[in-house]
Amino acid sequence: MEDLARRRLIAIYLTNWSQFVERVRAGFDGSFTDYVGGVVARAQLESALKVWKGNRADDPVDEVRRLDRVFDESTEPLKWLAGRNIMVPSPNAKRWWRRPKWLIGSLREYFLVHGERKA
Repeated sequence: MEDLARRRLIAIYLTNWSQFVERVRAGFDGSFTDYVGGVVARAQLESALKVWKGNRADDPVDEVRRLDRVFDESTEPLKWLAGRNIMVPSPNAKRWWRRPKWLIGSLREYFLVHGERKA
């Protein structure tokens, strides 16, 4: 029973991550909340892959790696500078601290306000 639940969760989370990565690759047009939700989908997938017990022989590891690579290629790393209240590029940023390279709509506006300000 747990194995079946695990496979179903992984399938759902993988679908969610895949759809989100495609949105990011094509030019993300959602809100900041939508973007955070997409990154949360990847964290949920990671949890289901690592924490849930069950048969790991059918895990979609190669597909997850491919999607992660597409996400990384479609985003740029950021770092929050609290003292200046801005985000700046950072080569060591993890998935939570990346933004789409192609922004459309309200997320674009969000990063115009909170992103690195030109002097």
